[in-house]
Amino acid sequence: MSQWKLSKPEYDILLSYVGCGNFPDADIIVFGNEEGTGGYSVEANVKARVNLYGKDDPNEERKYCIHGTDWKHGFYEPSSKGGASKVEKYLLNHETVQEKGFARGAFNPAVARICLDLENRGNTTNWYQSGTENPDVWETIKGFVVDDLYKPRDGIQTALADWRPLPRENESVWDPNEYGNIAASLKKNPYLDAFNHPTKPYKPSKYIQPLFSHFHDDMVQRSKILKSLFIASKANIILCLGGANAKSYKKQALEIMFGPEIFEPMRFNTADMRTRRGGALEAFKAVVPLDHKTLHIFMVPFPSWGNVFKSQNDALNMLKELTSDYIKPCLL
Repeated sequence: MSQWKLSKPEYDILLSYVGCGNFPDADIIVFGNEEGTGGYSVEANVKARVNLYGKDDPNEERKYCIHGTDWKHGFYEPSSKGGASKVEKYLLNHETVQEKGFARGAFNPAVARICLDLENRGNTTNWYQSGTENPDVWETIKGFVVDDLYKPRDGIQTALADWRPLPRENESVWDPNEYGNIAASLKKNPYLDAFNHPTKPYKPSKYIQPLFSHFHDDMVQRSKILKSLFIASKANIILCLGGANAKSYKKQALEIMFGPEIFEPMRFNTADMRTRRGGALEAFKAVVPLDHKTLHIFMVPFPSWGNVFKSQNDALNMLKELTSDYIKPCLL
């Protein structure tokens, strides 16, 4: 049995896949780094995105496109739940279906807390408590992640778009087999160099092997597709959790899309915006006037503690203030 490797035609399709959720009707678009694999192989994830995503039926053309039926200029999967079931159609022999449930980590619970807060409608529940402080609140947050994030629903709708198009188990892993046609490892990786340094001059000559693709051009193409997505959606909020510093690639990517002078610092009064070692945690906001709406972009530190915030309380206070002082006024 031959080892699967990502092909150039598959890669080209992934460049146009923007993410999951009901993008046309979303209230908030979450802008992430790249998609994970949900505990499954890269191969199963890629094959589902290439063959099934953006369709209700495997035999039909892609119908969930940013612009009409032109999937090359951006297509999406309308529900994260539907996307997961499509990945399961391509599981390898050694893979089994993951138990349905809550994914660990701080990313999705942070988005769930924000949505639950925005939907509170007079209720006095504090959604920024830990599971230890309030187990009932924590169970509701976990349920929201499973049942409501990045899916069509009544109430606040979210969609998740990512900057880099290739799904990976995590950002510290690069499989030399599955993605071996692109690069052998994380080091001297022409794909990551292009997407992680979007404003840096790109020098193809520094790489020994012939390049799998024109990665700088791919990065520019990706920025144009995502810009058109952000403009076409009714969402007027782009939320970036993590990578909030002056030289982050997501900040640079958004500056490529909307202009180099759009960001200004965000201030927080209730959270200690320093790491345990005393380093400053930065946050930025931007207001982008468009013909039919005003786009508000918020970029904050990743809401975890230990390696980012000093304490869980600081991370949660930052999220609470972000919601009340910055996001909520934009949705009124």
